[in-house]
Amino acid sequence: MNITILDDYQNVVRSLDAYKMLEGHTVTVWNDHTKDVDVLAERLKDTEALVLIRERTPIRAPLIERLDKLRIVSQRSVYPHIDVDALTKRGIVLSSDMHPGKPSFATAELTWGLVIAAMRRIPQEVAALKAGRWQTSVGLGLRGRNLGIYGYGRIGATVAAYGRAFGMNVSVLGREGSNERARADGIAAASSRGAFFEESDVVSLHLRLTPDTRGIVTAEDLARMKDSALIVNTSRAGLIAPGALVEALREGRPGLAAVDVYEDEPVLNASHPLVQMDNVVATPHIGYVERDGYESQFGASFGQVLAFAAGKPVNVVNPEALGRSAE
Repeated sequence: MNITILDDYQNVVRSLDAYKMLEGHTVTVWNDHTKDVDVLAERLKDTEALVLIRERTPIRAPLIERLDKLRIVSQRSVYPHIDVDALTKRGIVLSSDMHPGKPSFATAELTWGLVIAAMRRIPQEVAALKAGRWQTSVGLGLRGRNLGIYGYGRIGATVAAYGRAFGMNVSVLGREGSNERARADGIAAASSRGAFFEESDVVSLHLRLTPDTRGIVTAEDLARMKDSALIVNTSRAGLIAPGALVEALREGRPGLAAVDVYEDEPVLNASHPLVQMDNVVATPHIGYVERDGYESQFGASFGQVLAFAAGKPVNVVNPEALGRSAE
């Protein structure tokens, strides 16, 4: 098959062991990023199998309608960036491994790294030391402080466990199902939404971005936080109301933020206000980006392509597309 892989920013895919699975197929890998439909249509005009790296490129109807040779889109995890109906109409299969029961430990680990980095001001102290200065600030420790987990799913539960290991007092804010799972693990549900934001020294967001959760963290929620508190977002930028975090940080409540996600990615040339702020630790959406995770992710995505080529598709999101020809 003619296979295309988009958005390999680090030019790492060819170095993975999983890449060997594609021997015998024609593979094109693009390292730069574009959302321009005309550019993408030209790049993908001969593509039969498109492999995506998570949600980096939207695959919508205006593009899908121009890809006459495309037969399968293969990826891992959720797919809010893909117009499934448009794929189905054209007889294009979407295969997506949802890896049930397996949290992204890499994202949870990065979350915890950001917590420590922000609370102890590690990036700022490293920069100061390189500039010839010594001990320029005083950070905050974690033991005995309050960790608030907003959303107790697979990643949220893992981060909560890290917090307990560090001696923090952990509470959860979420739907009743999340609260029940937390209580079963010996973790208290927040007494109220207001108390959750007012009492937490660290708030970490672990919700999926859906129409119901978009903007679920409001300016009012942020204003309730302590001036010494930290909010961490390694989930999706859209969980926080547009512009609310930048304004809240300027107002001093919360006093700190650590973010790995942005509304419009990639963020280049330090063009985002959060990247410029001294009270923010900002990373370029690297939560799931580590070698073992990539091996697993691409092994699954390539396996889906090979299964389709063998006439035995797996993890099919839109079975209605099977056997249909493009209209």
